This record gives sequence, structure tokens and C-alpha cells, in this order.
Amino acid sequence: MIVVDASVVLASCLPSEIAHTSAQSALRFWLARNELLCAPPLLRAELTAVLRKLVYTQRLEQSSADQLLQLSLQLPIQIIDDTAIYPRSLTLAHQFGQPRAYDTQYLAVAELFNGVLWTADERFVRAVTPTCTNVFDINTFVVE
Repeated sequence: MIVVDASVVLASCLPSEIAHTSAQSALRFWLARNELLCAPPLLRAELTAVLRKLVYTQRLEQSSADQLLQLSLQLPIQIIDDTAIYPRSLTLAHQFGQPRAYDTQYLAVAELFNGVLWTADERFVRAVTPTCTNVFDINTFVVE
């Protein structure tokens, strides 16, 4: 199981993002191999919120945001809606000194369901490694 967070999904859609090429390559690779892509329910809200912020700050047109949201929501990412995610996410946020339990929801899904988490959030990767060996920076993705 591969858990992807909103930063990976958005980077794959937005050429202006530093991780664009890596995120696009990774998603194409995983989809071609029929890998199971997953995320917590938070993914959809984060995608919507980030796109809205880009429109609000005039970095993206509303029509482009609408299209990118539809494209993102059509990706075959299974939403894992299990209540065990939330207490584990809270514990992980405390363990790694995170002010909020958003990023740790993705980590909780990876941990609880024996998956790996890919993110473009370098700060989060630094915060949880080397303790978590199942969290990877999408910028390090290489097709073997």
C-alpha cells in the first residue's frame, strides 16, 4: 500500500511545484503497476483548501483550480476511513512534536495498514525520520 498526501497529488498537477516532475513520475509508475494508492479522508479537504488558497492569493485562476480539483478527485486513491486513524494520529503528532495532527493522519494510515508514505513535505520527513522508516520524500523517487 502506498499512502500519498495532498502535497504529492498537488505537485503532480502543478508545474510550478518543485516536486512536480518527481510526483508525476511516481504516480504514473504506481498507476501503471496497479499499486494500491491510499489516503485518509483529510486528503480531499486539503486539496480543496490549498487550491482555494492559491486562487485567493492570485497564484491560480478559479477555473484552473476547479479543473485541478476534479482531476485530483478522479485519481484512483482509496480513502481509508477508519476511526483508528485519529487516536494514532494524535499520538504520532505528540511523539514527533507536531503542532497539528494533519500530516500524522497520513502516517497513521501507512502505519496501521502496513504501507509507505510519500510526501513532498520535507519538513515532515525530517521530523519523523529516522524513527519512521516508511516515510519518503517524493523528490527522492527514482524509477528502478
